[in-house]
Amino acid sequence: MPTVMESAASWLGGQLKTLAGKPVFVDYGEVRISTTVSGGELKGWCARHQYDVMDSEGFATSLMSYDWQFIMTDLPEDIWKFANVTVISGTEKFEAMPLGTRPWHERLDTSGKLITIHTKQVS
Repeated sequence: MPTVMESAASWLGGQLKTLAGKPVFVDYGEVRISTTVSGGELKGWCARHQYDVMDSEGFATSLMSYDWQFIMTDLPEDIWKFANVTVISGTEKFEAMPLGTRPWHERLDTSGKLITIHTKQVS
């Protein structure tokens, strides 16, 4: 039985997907997906965020990230082992990127129902 927080995260994800979601393609490895694991249309929502991070040499720097968010179960389980992930929305293309020492993807909530992919816009 899901906890209250898991239920809330699932509800919020569904609302965001319905109200703010955009149809996207996600490329990883040699694969392109446009449908969810369950067969529905793949939709993500994006927020631009500025992060202050430490680079690999220990210097503080500021990065702008387009954080694409998805319902975790909409994406294939094997996507997380790839480093070359791209989100395509209309004519815009975004490549996954780590933020300093942080990975290119992070959980958006503690229950793991929602996921954020940190990206940079490349076109």
